[in-house]
Amino acid sequence: MILVLLVLQTLSVLALLLLLLRKPAAPIPQDPRLAQLPDQLTRLEDRIREALAQMPRDIANEGRLTREDNAAAAKDLRTEVIGNITALGHALKSDLNSFREDNQTAATALRGEVVANLTRLSQTLAAELAKFGETSTSSAEKLRADVEQRMRSISQGFADFKHEVGQSNTAL
Repeated sequence: MILVLLVLQTLSVLALLLLLLRKPAAPIPQDPRLAQLPDQLTRLEDRIREALAQMPRDIANEGRLTREDNAAAAKDLRTEVIGNITALGHALKSDLNSFREDNQTAATALRGEVVANLTRLSQTLAAELAKFGETSTSSAEKLRADVEQRMRSISQGFADFKHEVGQSNTAL
């Protein structure tokens, strides 16, 4: 836009210089439009000056609009990034909660298996101990009966020996 105005102004200045520097030719009947030429040039220069004076305001206005557009775009981007981060945080939190629930379910199942195994082992141990106790009692009873039998036979043998010795001593 500035370039167009500068070109127009240069052309108007060149046209004006050409008009001023040309040789006066033979008097030609004057065209009535020539009389209007200075007024038209003055109006053209005024318009060019107004356009040149308006340009800094237009540039400032365009700069302001660009800054506003950039600020709005940055705000939208910030909102989108925050929304994405929030969505990601919720997804991670949901995944973590799901993992915790799965982990808790697995821990409960494992705990149940361990309790069942311990219960089974304690029952087996109790049964084995009871069996051992019965076996031990039975073996102890057999051993006691065996020992009593042998003690009786030894006692009987000793009594017989004593009796024989007593008889041989009395015979002597």
